[in-house]
Amino acid sequence: MCALLRSWSTNAESLPESLAEGIYDLVDAGLLVDGTRLPAQRPLAEALGVGRNTVAAAFDILTQRGCLKTVQGSGSTVCGKNLHAAANWRFSTFGSEPQRVDFSSGALPPSSVALAVLEAGVDMQGCYSTTGYFPAGIPALRAAIAHRLALDGLPTLPSQILVTSGGQHALWLAIHYLVQPGDRVVAEEPTYRGILQVLQESEAHIESTPLEHGGLNVELTRRAIARGAKVMVCQTGIHNPTGASMPGSHRSALAELLAQTGTTAVEDCCSYDLTLQGPPRPMLAAEAEEGRVLTVGTLSKLFWGGLRIGWIRATEHQIQGLVEMRKVADLGSAVISQVHALALLDHAEAARAERQVWLSERYETTTDVLARYAPEWSWAPIVGGTGLWIDTGQDATRLAETAKRKGIKLAPGPSFSAHSGQQTMLRFPYGHPPEKVEELLNTIA
Repeated sequence: MCALLRSWSTNAESLPESLAEGIYDLVDAGLLVDGTRLPAQRPLAEALGVGRNTVAAAFDILTQRGCLKTVQGSGSTVCGKNLHAAANWRFSTFGSEPQRVDFSSGALPPSSVALAVLEAGVDMQGCYSTTGYFPAGIPALRAAIAHRLALDGLPTLPSQILVTSGGQHALWLAIHYLVQPGDRVVAEEPTYRGILQVLQESEAHIESTPLEHGGLNVELTRRAIARGAKVMVCQTGIHNPTGASMPGSHRSALAELLAQTGTTAVEDCCSYDLTLQGPPRPMLAAEAEEGRVLTVGTLSKLFWGGLRIGWIRATEHQIQGLVEMRKVADLGSAVISQVHALALLDHAEAARAERQVWLSERYETTTDVLARYAPEWSWAPIVGGTGLWIDTGQDATRLAETAKRKGIKLAPGPSFSAHSGQQTMLRFPYGHPPEKVEELLNTIA
């Protein structure tokens, strides 16, 4: 619930009144539905960094307003609001209200390669003779993505590509295509919060498997499948949030496991372009049986998030099913973005090289500042991606709440855990200038 509360303590009212108003807004918005049990007062106070009396007074105010019911020994639950929405809190820090300093997302600014192409514009004349509806994507872009995957070691036909409105849209489609409510799904612990958000919304039962040397523990994954897990969701290239990469031996063992058990995987390759050294890591789909892996990717990391172009690579039959499912809510990604994406892919290697140099430099400057200003924090070296997975040695949710009241957004570890674990961990984007990192650390010291 803490993640859903925005900058509640910046209001002019007293702390109890501000907290009560913040919780009431969540109820009114349908993010805390009728029957939702609120955290106990003491743990909530500790997480928010306030006194227990503040939380107790806020609960009293909400009870008087008729939206909270407290039963001795049973805690406090939301009442009086019969709204249908569920509490989708993992993305609460992403693109919500502006903050003075935003360290909650690893999203990158456009590369100079991308800016040059986007500012030059594209020729749209050939598109105006069409209806503009391409549910699977414009043919030229599907062919270009397939060609890029083939160059990266994954032979692909254009008919095996579905163009989506960004990587998150691709994840949503792939997971909903395979997962029914109540299905058991194997996922990494920790993992990308967008994956967990989709799995939660699809009402899947998540079997968390700890990372081992940067990848899924194969034996524990085998046991989860034996218990009935039908689908596996993983990141074998560059892992978000840890920045690690699955060793080749683990990847081969995972591909063999999929073949032996008949399990299907969704592989999130959205960060695979962002290596600090060398070419992208191989994809699981390149080693697995055809049809065993739905591969998801994006052009946001390499070029620019505002492009909103992602993709799914699967069998032709699976793509047909995905396209029909997609039509219910979305008849196709914007053609103008797809034409820009087509032009950008001609410069993919130059963009990768630029990102690699930029990320390597920022990694060095950020880790140097962290070592000087936060010597008690620790992290493992990374292979790529845009963030560090830092052990702060303290309650990271409380740290994030303290920072929030000072106008700073942070992404604490529980956002990346299926069961609100990773309590001391913090995903820390390292792409900011060193002076911004120093400002952050000085502010929350």
